[in-house]
Amino acid sequence: MTTPPTRFRALRGVRTFAALVAAIALATGAHGATRRSVTFVLGKDPDGRSYLSAASTYYAMHAGANDETITTLRSLQDVREYLADPAKRGGSPWGTIRLVAHGSEWTGLRVPIFSGDPAPATLHHLEDAVASGEFPSIDRSIADAGTLFQIDSCGIGRRPQLQRAIARLFLAGNNAAQFVASRNYVAFRAWTGMDGIRRSERAELPYVALVTRESSSQDRWRDLLERRWRATVGPVERDTLPLHSMPVEISVDARASQAALQPILYDIGLRKDQLSWSDDQQGRRVGRAWIVTLADSLTEWSIDP
Repeated sequence: MTTPPTRFRALRGVRTFAALVAAIALATGAHGATRRSVTFVLGKDPDGRSYLSAASTYYAMHAGANDETITTLRSLQDVREYLADPAKRGGSPWGTIRLVAHGSEWTGLRVPIFSGDPAPATLHHLEDAVASGEFPSIDRSIADAGTLFQIDSCGIGRRPQLQRAIARLFLAGNNAAQFVASRNYVAFRAWTGMDGIRRSERAELPYVALVTRESSSQDRWRDLLERRWRATVGPVERDTLPLHSMPVEISVDARASQAALQPILYDIGLRKDQLSWSDDQQGRRVGRAWIVTLADSLTEWSIDP
């Protein structure tokens, strides 16, 4: 048994989520029919991580009579085929379609687009899939003005080009559905209280970030990140804002042209001059950088920064 976690001090993410649910409920009611909703929890958690399992618990516990949580699919193509099946949605357009996946504004969604193809849903892979026509979009019989399409993956909403690419993959010219993705860390937690009752929560935790080529202690960036926090989020409570450093490393054949590097930089949204470059003994040109983030309290929450 575990004790209840300290309640998240700024529930702006919960309010945002509640507002979206209320909006879609109104839209669904306007169509005069009860719609089915579905949450796809895609992929598996790496060892020591619990983001997807905590999300599965949350959405299963908060499911309504017409809600379903699917944890067995592994690609966006699998999701598309499920959504298109009239028997799964009861013959009506969906109410809420939700994708939960590991990802970030720099990596895209860390799930395959096509079944049997390991290439993840990065920006250029998404755009290639749309351009090729190999991923048929869903029409208004599947998702219409009463449909909310929600992406639960950290920070996707901060990169509009990436968000549009995911929306185009599924919806193409079907602009009726409301498509949303969080600008913050999407976080889940589940616990059993002293009363023996199982509980779970979802929140969106604000963060600010910078890119550096220096490998020294990232604490030197705290003052700059705290200034950014004050400008975009609000007052800083130093003891609840931990730093998180994520290494970035890319490589190409040292003999390759500049053109070979462009798709990689395009995917991660960084410029060549934001990385430190060197040649390794295998004849590879290697670029390294660190993404340093200052986030709201991450303790007790399962996130995927």
